[in-house]
Amino acid sequence: RWRRAHGDGRPRLDRDRLGVFLLRSPVRSLLAGELSLRVATTSSNQRSDHLRGGQRLAGHIALLGRRLPALILLINPNFLLCNIMNKPISNQSIVSAALPRIQPEGSAAAVTRYVKTHWPRIGGPLLRPLPEDAFSQPAFVERYQPGTWTFPYLACCGADFDQPSLVSGLKGVAEELQMPIYKVAATELADPRRRLAALNQDRYAACVRTAGGLVQQPGFCDWNFQQFLPNRSPLPGSPVSLQGRLFTLRRPHDLGRRVFEKLLHRHMRNASLNAFLLTSTGRRHCATLGIVPEEQVRWTNYQFGRTPRIDRAEELYIFRPTGEDSDRLMMILERIVYEWVTGENRPAPTAWRDRSQASRGR
Repeated sequence: RWRRAHGDGRPRLDRDRLGVFLLRSPVRSLLAGELSLRVATTSSNQRSDHLRGGQRLAGHIALLGRRLPALILLINPNFLLCNIMNKPISNQSIVSAALPRIQPEGSAAAVTRYVKTHWPRIGGPLLRPLPEDAFSQPAFVERYQPGTWTFPYLACCGADFDQPSLVSGLKGVAEELQMPIYKVAATELADPRRRLAALNQDRYAACVRTAGGLVQQPGFCDWNFQQFLPNRSPLPGSPVSLQGRLFTLRRPHDLGRRVFEKLLHRHMRNASLNAFLLTSTGRRHCATLGIVPEEQVRWTNYQFGRTPRIDRAEELYIFRPTGEDSDRLMMILERIVYEWVTGENRPAPTAWRDRSQASRGR
């Protein structure tokens, strides 16, 4: 086809028009391999700032066993490579294949490629542990009145026992973003496992917003508790402890559940998934993977009969259960209780009112 169109048999690809260059690819090999390329203009929303100027993706691509030389693709921000050998290949899969591997092929880990992104850690750089004697000081001992038991937990979903090769749920999101993502929250249910049943029923964080509207993705109906693996122990006299898969603590008698949850989120919001995606660092990370950050923000579609309520899934965080992040969560829990009892950094009484189920949560 190239020979008939151009006579000399040499492909003439216009950079601005096609956005794709093929280097080190002899014409005879291309013709023998019957390589076909299809490019499609992306929408203006997809031409986000992080793709401006183009990205150079270098790598060896195996095309259905054909013996073709390496291709170096220079993708113009206005276009996406959509099809090689008439087999659909996403821009993200091409980009991911070019990233250095940090886990062997077949690893069960969600993060298998090296992306040069500095993950935020919950609590931020200024988080420090309380003094060793914090919970034996008179300012705390004389005021603390234990209230309701509360169980901070770590949860994930996406392991399909019937289809183990299916990538779905929060684990699938973590693989797509190449980030360690978990749900970190708390429950006061006497049997915390009942909270998992509610998450499964609501399909928590199953939805994303795309150009076509709200889309519910599969795999968000099998939530399970994961294990915290901290290196440090609670402070002497601390109301916080680790029992099995859950932290346990007794909230101060005048600290309500909703306020406790909001305080917990305030301490960890720097590592919130939804917030991170829309930061400059998050956008650069998504650019590296060739995905649109706005389409990765997670939502939950709560059903009340025929009336839905769409809320952001704000309890998803960049979190590594082993080591420092679990240590940091323990410090945050201890600090919430200590500061509430001693009166340090206490929010206004009207802050974070529960606006009922008839409105969006914030």
